[in-house]
Amino acid sequence: MKKKLALGAGLLLALLLTPHLLARRAESLHLQVIQQIEATGFAQLDRDEFQRGWLSSRAAGEMRLNLGRCAPCPRLSYTGRLEQAPIPTRRESASALSFAEYRLAVSWPGLSPALPGLVLRASRPLAGVTTVDFTLPASRHAFRPLAETYQIEQGGLRGSLRGGKVQTTAPLLSFGRKAKPWLRAESITLTASRVPELELTGSAASLGLPELRWQGHDIALHWRHNATPRQLDLDIQVTARGGQLGEREHGATGATVAAQGLNLPALRALWRDSRGLANPRLPPGLRALGWINLQRNHGPAFFATTPGFKLHSQEFPVPEGYARADIELQVVAGLRQAPLTPDQWRQAIRADVLVSAPAPRLQIWLDLVMPTVAPFLGLPTAYQDLKERGWVHTLADGRDQFALRIDAGQLLKRPDSGA
Repeated sequence: MKKKLALGAGLLLALLLTPHLLARRAESLHLQVIQQIEATGFAQLDRDEFQRGWLSSRAAGEMRLNLGRCAPCPRLSYTGRLEQAPIPTRRESASALSFAEYRLAVSWPGLSPALPGLVLRASRPLAGVTTVDFTLPASRHAFRPLAETYQIEQGGLRGSLRGGKVQTTAPLLSFGRKAKPWLRAESITLTASRVPELELTGSAASLGLPELRWQGHDIALHWRHNATPRQLDLDIQVTARGGQLGEREHGATGATVAAQGLNLPALRALWRDSRGLANPRLPPGLRALGWINLQRNHGPAFFATTPGFKLHSQEFPVPEGYARADIELQVVAGLRQAPLTPDQWRQAIRADVLVSAPAPRLQIWLDLVMPTVAPFLGLPTAYQDLKERGWVHTLADGRDQFALRIDAGQLLKRPDSGA
């Protein structure tokens, strides 16, 4: 009789303790989900509440998304139900001791309507690692960050959190502006994290830029972005195995863009105050005076971090044919003051510039750039003058090429330019 009583008491105690122990395991699963989200670097927990239950527990809270400099930054709120029944009641949790399903809502300023609810599911098996997967239904939106309105369409999203990285796939993502299509990508895969820096690797079966009448296929992207409140380092590589510009097919192409040591506050101030100087109707004398004032106001901070910039491209299509660009600019270390005169500019930077394109296209580009750049280097601004003085010459394939080098204070024609 005593044995039966002891056995019954043991069973009763086990029955009472099992939900408690499973609830603790469910809470552990919830903490792992939060940790995996934070490990990506894209979100930080602000508030979290967890309520243990008999057969299931509940969680609710809010996270702040880390998407760079934003004011205000988007916020993510969540509610979750965590199942810990010894006998699972959901098909998804049949092989797991704990299962969680969360509903996430993102508050994104300027986005209308709001993103649909994102569903995140997590499970913790008896043996193995915790898995976290999410889905987002397809939707269309208008985005108004400032005065202009952009159109966004996404065809649904599936993804997972693995090892501090966000892995996603989407059938479609498109952007429009001024009620016209601007970018459209199909069959997209992305892997991203922000620890220790933003790193994104992606691919797309196709990428279209309707305004440029360009469609590329088999796109690959690698993006590294390290920014503090005051400095930016950036490296972007993009390739396409082929594509079409207008009615013309083209082969593989790609480009690498890199920048380092950019002083962000100074760069923003230069951009803000220089937009009026790009007006082609502005007299050259007033433009030069405006740039001198900009240099005096913002130049010391901008040049103090010795910024650099690189652009290297393969042959890429333009309406008139094909073009190529190889550009490297580097501010000399130890610069004590912002350069103002052409001699000071040549002392302040090292540069290698080689741009080849059909003559009409190269002239369009130089007509945009040279009115601003030429006065600081002591170069002529007119395309024909540049050609007569040997800075632009014609290649054997019929294209024109602009080439120069700045080294040790000297403005030189590149030895490989053929000039």
